[in-house]
Amino acid sequence: MQKLIGIDLDGTLLCDNKTITDFTKQTLSEATKYNHLVVLATGRSFNGSKPYYDQLKLKTPLITFNGALITLPDGTDIKQVIPKKLVNSIYNDLNELFVTAFFNSKEKIISVNHNKDLELLFNGAISKDTSEFDIITAHNHDILNVVVSIEEKDQMTFENYFKDLPVTHRYWGSHEGLRFYDIHLVGVSKATALKDVLGLYNLNKDQLITFGDGPNDFEMLGLTKDGIAMFNASNELKTVAQYQTDFDNNSDGVAKYLVKYYL
Repeated sequence: MQKLIGIDLDGTLLCDNKTITDFTKQTLSEATKYNHLVVLATGRSFNGSKPYYDQLKLKTPLITFNGALITLPDGTDIKQVIPKKLVNSIYNDLNELFVTAFFNSKEKIISVNHNKDLELLFNGAISKDTSEFDIITAHNHDILNVVVSIEEKDQMTFENYFKDLPVTHRYWGSHEGLRFYDIHLVGVSKATALKDVLGLYNLNKDQLITFGDGPNDFEMLGLTKDGIAMFNASNELKTVAQYQTDFDNNSDGVAKYLVKYYL
């Protein structure tokens, strides 16, 4: 049976040094020969993901910004855009809490207290087109998500802000007293994007396999009976996954699982 294989990047397909091994490349190439569809589904930006898409020579949709953007093989986009009024509110109401914030469109980063190291951590790439935040610039671009760092002491204030709003937050990590979140439309996730991609190929959820390791993979692992947590995944994610790889992201965990069960 043809499968659509949805794969996260960081901590899943990529080694810790942000490379894809030759064995994994060869295995995914072999999967396409079996008529399976390999789809990358990542929280990274489009620019931070496209080089890996090209390395793998994929001809499938590319899911980025945690499902807010689906780029089809012909270059057209399916976007889940945060309305301009909400972009204004997020900035005006939360700006004082931001240590750093990136208002992300497909190509442009509109930032608050721009920090290249954090941009690389958040988006997986340094954008060639960045500017400090102003409302006019933000209104001229489709904002897909907002990635922020705040101080730990502001956690409750930040999280309580989103009650009863059409946007919400997703926590994904901490470092040196900072907490990292992305802000996105309610209901937008890698899972919703994968459902759209299944529809494009007239496939159903029984034909979906997903691999992930972190908080932004909960929905897509729970979407299918073949949700697979990486050996190195968080314990929380392993509780919602049906299966687990025998090897971690540094040891071709995805590829070895596919060879064992699907190829």
